[in-house]
Amino acid sequence: MQLTIATYTLYSVLLYYLVAHISGYAVFENKDATTFLLFYLVNAPWFVGYAWMACDAFQALTRPHRLP
Repeated sequence: MQLTIATYTLYSVLLYYLVAHISGYAVFENKDATTFLLFYLVNAPWFVGYAWMACDAFQALTRPHRLP
């Protein structure tokens, strides 16, 4: 379940970045460095955090398990 949620959220943030980039940042009133930093840095914790969760879940699922 953790892998599914993390992958979904990671993918949605990636699409959010991609749509903004493809549209030429159409919704940005000002296209200066401050606006771009706010856009990317405010959303970066979602991207980085869920990327870490996805990697952690994948490693947990693929790690060999020992029976007691």
